[in-house]
Amino acid sequence: MRKLSRCIPNWSSSSSWSSSSNLSSRIAGIALIMGFAAIIGGCGSGAVGSSALTDTGTPTLTVALTDLNSTTARTSIGSGEPAKVTATFKTSRGTPIVGAVITFTTDATLGVFSPSTGTALTDANGVAFVTLNASTASGAGTLTATGQTTISGATAPSTYTSSVSYAATAVVPPPPPPPPPTLTPPTFTVTLTDPNTNATRTSVSPQNPARVNATFRLASGAAVAGAVVTFSTTGTAGTFIPINGTAVTDSTGVASVLLFPSTESGSAVVTATSQTILVGATAPTTVTGTVAYSAAAAPAITLLITDPTTGAPRTSISSGSPARVSAVLRQTSGAPSVGTVVTFATDAALGTLSPTSGTALTDSTGTASVLLNPASITASGAATVRASAQIGTGTATTPVTATLGYTVGAANVTLSAVRVQTPVLSAYGTTNVSVTASVGGVITATPLTVNFTSPCISSGKASITSPVTTANGVATTTYRDNGCASVDTITASVTGLSASSTGTLTVTAPAIGSLQFVSARPTSIALRGTGGAGRQETSLVSFRLVDVAGNPVGGTTVNFTLSTSVGGLTISPLSAVSDPATGVVSTTVQAGSVSTPVRVIATTVVGSQTLTTQSDQLTVSTGVPSQGGFSLSVSTFNIDGYDFDGTTTTVIARLADRFSNPVPDGVVVNFTSAGGAIGPSCTTVNGACSVTMTSQNFRTANGRIAILAYAIGEESFTDYNGNGWFDIAPRNELIDPSGKSFDLPEAWLDVNEDGVWQSGEPFIDFNSNGRYDLGDGKFNGVSCDDVTPGRRAPGSCGPKSINVFGQIAVVFSGSTTTPTASPTRVDIAQCVDNSTLPFVKPAPTSVAFTIVDARNQALPAGTTVSFATTNGTIVTSPASFTVLNTNTKTPVTTEGVGLFTVLVESDASQTTDPTSGARTCSNTRSSGQLTVTVRTPSGRVSTSSITVTD
Repeated sequence: MRKLSRCIPNWSSSSSWSSSSNLSSRIAGIALIMGFAAIIGGCGSGAVGSSALTDTGTPTLTVALTDLNSTTARTSIGSGEPAKVTATFKTSRGTPIVGAVITFTTDATLGVFSPSTGTALTDANGVAFVTLNASTASGAGTLTATGQTTISGATAPSTYTSSVSYAATAVVPPPPPPPPPTLTPPTFTVTLTDPNTNATRTSVSPQNPARVNATFRLASGAAVAGAVVTFSTTGTAGTFIPINGTAVTDSTGVASVLLFPSTESGSAVVTATSQTILVGATAPTTVTGTVAYSAAAAPAITLLITDPTTGAPRTSISSGSPARVSAVLRQTSGAPSVGTVVTFATDAALGTLSPTSGTALTDSTGTASVLLNPASITASGAATVRASAQIGTGTATTPVTATLGYTVGAANVTLSAVRVQTPVLSAYGTTNVSVTASVGGVITATPLTVNFTSPCISSGKASITSPVTTANGVATTTYRDNGCASVDTITASVTGLSASSTGTLTVTAPAIGSLQFVSARPTSIALRGTGGAGRQETSLVSFRLVDVAGNPVGGTTVNFTLSTSVGGLTISPLSAVSDPATGVVSTTVQAGSVSTPVRVIATTVVGSQTLTTQSDQLTVSTGVPSQGGFSLSVSTFNIDGYDFDGTTTTVIARLADRFSNPVPDGVVVNFTSAGGAIGPSCTTVNGACSVTMTSQNFRTANGRIAILAYAIGEESFTDYNGNGWFDIAPRNELIDPSGKSFDLPEAWLDVNEDGVWQSGEPFIDFNSNGRYDLGDGKFNGVSCDDVTPGRRAPGSCGPKSINVFGQIAVVFSGSTTTPTASPTRVDIAQCVDNSTLPFVKPAPTSVAFTIVDARNQALPAGTTVSFATTNGTIVTSPASFTVLNTNTKTPVTTEGVGLFTVLVESDASQTTDPTSGARTCSNTRSSGQLTVTVRTPSGRVSTSSITVTD
């Protein structure tokens, strides 16, 4: 694939054409450009830039009117019948002029354009178009298209025009609406009642508010439910709860509020107003009702909004221009209410208070104040601030409230043009996109939420992190291509404001990327002719073809081969076409008759590029447990189980087929034992599984517990000729090279561990004939065929399966012992005073202790055996041992199991006087005890001692 980028000059330094330079460098630059133009032409480019360098002819601009959705020519427009105006701009050679601004004009009374600017950019074909709609007048007119371009050799652009005539029929205005119907007005009554007794009231006082009820009914008498009723009062004699004086009518058409006295005594009128749309009406009907009342004055509260600096009255706030909210409290006597807590509150979406608690204490003038700021830089609208307090003393306090409205003006936020870090983006690439926010022309540090979108983002062909929050006035996000492959216009906007800006980037088209292995199901298959329940002889192998961004590529042919065909391995199909939606292509591997690893190799050719990959390794094997691959082991052979229940050890079975491959997961292994309790079965994972053996009754007399594990499998055989099948001739493959037969008897529990079934020993009657059977002289397994003519002698194959098994013994060791020593006494030669001969310390004496349980079995694994003496010295290091993990039948003769040997020597010494030559013996003690201490894992301790003299 040829890379077009090698044929395009680098114009990144084009700014140098406007800088001062000498004439010779300009001439050289022009020559270089013309050379690059020739290169580009040789590369087959159709770009305007390349043709403009060599084309000196006059460009052509043509304009035409057609139907909106076809190329049928049009000569007129009318109401509901717009036309498409198409301008085609080309060089004299017919090369499209791309990216030119075409301006369309006509008499505005005859036609109007969409877009309303009447301008459009030429596309890759040199075409720009707008829609022409009928206007307010009828008649004939002319439409003109105008465009500019600079031809080769020119220093300034030239203007080109083209016109077309048309007839217009004026848009017909809609008919006037019909007169409204005559409607019967609803009834709306307002009453004043006692909140507790519902008795009619005519007055309110500080401790006796009244309920104002508005009853809203249609002319038919039906209740108007769910209508908002607004209550107001004349003067300052009363105030409402809720403070906004609004309520909603219930199912009976009644809405009510509480009326409290305010700051003045006197008479006033409550007015209630609501609306509803009557049947047949197109607009809501407003209803009003009134009720008069008298009020006794309550303690007063007055609310003011002022400038924090000048104290002048204010009605609005904006970013950077807060206001002070002051509440002035007066007692009934008119004196200031001093030291009273006033709580201020406002709409949190529009304003915030400082302090944030919204509370302040009145001073000596009865005034408490807080600062009121806009909630955010984007907040705008109208709100109220409310002040509330309790006036009075002791229990004679009265709640007072006051509200005052204010407006919040949004800041003048503007956005810079959207900046794209990589204006020309590789397919499926990523680039940073950013925009700068300013308030009043100054970059703002206030965080703003900026949203980003584009046509490719909206269609899922690109993604972007949005919204993002500005940091020091800059909002930065990441644009990721998902297959846009076009010029994409990114729009940035501020949440809650009208500020927005745009920027563009060009995304290149993607290229084919790679051929990937997906899966092989299953990864292990049975030899041909040996499949069965849970064992397949075929595997479905899948690959995926993707582009450089990992997106699926469909409709491409992929060829398949095998890494080996040994034993008749085959594959089908040999080629397939990738799926358009997923890019996946698959083939099937059929097992042969020989066990082998194999891989599928997939190849495809894309242009001049060849892509090749291979699957993970498949395994072709029997998967059937073979007697030769059955292994049984135990975590601890000799457990502290004869004297204690509940001591456990783990019995592990490992199974492989005749090719020594682990059997598939899910093979069931059964267990039985001559005593204790053992898990009945386990299921293999990775060719192995385990159960737990637990000490309990039944316990055998010698403490040895035989275990049998068995599974359904096949006999082993030696494949002398390597054909994958059992043969009885020319050499009987049921006999191994050493002469040992693989012919299996039925599995049995070898209670006495003699390796031969004895009458009375339990066995597994595989063929259900009621008796124990020895080997049948035939191969029992899947790899035998005496039916196909010419393959085997008839009758040389037995059943296709048999029990494969393993035997092992666990020792339930006792926890007590009576150690016996040999010799039973240690007498070491003594040192003699004034001896004529020097004292020579004799060689250490070896003492062997037999330490077994009451049944002559090894003590539990982990039992410690330690020695100490009160005379002489133990020279064995260390002087302690640990009983080994074993199930040996002869522990009394096995060192470290039932036999423990220690060396003891004399601790006597002799000194010679240098003057007299007299020899003197030094021996702290001449007789003591050599003691052995035995401690089992259960904590039981046994000891024994013998005498040591020196």
